[in-house]
Amino acid sequence: MTIKINQVFFPDPDKRIYTKEELFALRMHKNFIADIASRLDLAYTKGDESEGNLCLANSKEVQPEYRSTFSKIDILYYCSALLPDEVINTEMYELSLPVDAPAFWRLVEAGRNKENSFYNT
Repeated sequence: MTIKINQVFFPDPDKRIYTKEELFALRMHKNFIADIASRLDLAYTKGDESEGNLCLANSKEVQPEYRSTFSKIDILYYCSALLPDEVINTEMYELSLPVDAPAFWRLVEAGRNKENSFYNT
């Protein structure tokens, strides 16, 4: 199943073409977040709760199958793994939805690695 980028992010009605950085600065649709939470059976948290998390249940060091929440940064890494590095047309480009939590976490990690390698070169 796929979803158009303009159903994930709130693009400017007068702008269709974005860089990845511009796109990721936009707000996300709450319905998209709720759909991902339902598909993955995970709770969405605002911000990054891995910092200062006493029980470490949602720490990045914890194996993905034991995580119970996800955040905006996880969604952005997921998108980064699937989106091209060049410009993105929000009306035409579609994003594949994760089939389950393990697939989601694999792509989150791939997106994190992709972004880290881009900024470290």
